[in-house]
Amino acid sequence: MHYVGTRYPSTRRPLLAAGALLVMLAVCGCERPPGARSSTTASRGATSAEADPPAPTSQAVTTTQPTKLPRKYIAYYFHRTIRCPTCLSIEKQSHEAIEAAYSGELSAGQLEWHAVNIEQPGHEHFELDFELQSQSLILVEMKGAQVARWKLLPKVWELVEDPNGFQEYVVTEVAEFLGG
Repeated sequence: MHYVGTRYPSTRRPLLAAGALLVMLAVCGCERPPGARSSTTASRGATSAEADPPAPTSQAVTTTQPTKLPRKYIAYYFHRTIRCPTCLSIEKQSHEAIEAAYSGELSAGQLEWHAVNIEQPGHEHFELDFELQSQSLILVEMKGAQVARWKLLPKVWELVEDPNGFQEYVVTEVAEFLGG
C-alpha cells in the first residue's frame, strides 16, 4: 500500500481500519502518530550551562571573553504540501493558542511561530532533525544557532476535536517548555 507524500518505511505506518481514513490519508499524505506514542523530549547539541564571563580586571586582556548565547524559542508546525482538514485545524488551533497566550513573547522576539512545509526544498532536514513521523507541533529551544532541546506535542491529534482541551494543552506545554 502506498501513501502519497510519505517517506516512511511501511513498518512505521500505523495500521488503518477505516477505509474512509485510508482514503483521506492517501489524499492528504499525512499519518496520525502511532497510537501509544508518548510525549518526547530530546536534546540535540545540548551543552552545560554557560558560565558568566569573568569580572573585568585591570590587566589588558587580548583574548575574547565568552558571552552567553542568546536563547529563543520556536513553535514549529511541520506539514506536507497536501493537507487534510484535520492537519489544517491543528495548525490553526496551535497558532491561535500560542498567539492568544504568548503575544508578549511573540512581539518581543523571545518566541516565534513557524509553519513549515517539509516537502519544500531546503526543509527536508527537519524530518530527521526532529524525528518527524507525521504532521507535528514541535517546541524548540535555540541557544545561538544551535538546537538546545526540543519537544513533540503529540496530543494535538487527540484533542483536535476539543478546542478548549486543545488550547489548554498547548498553552500548558509551552509554559512548561519556556520555564524549563
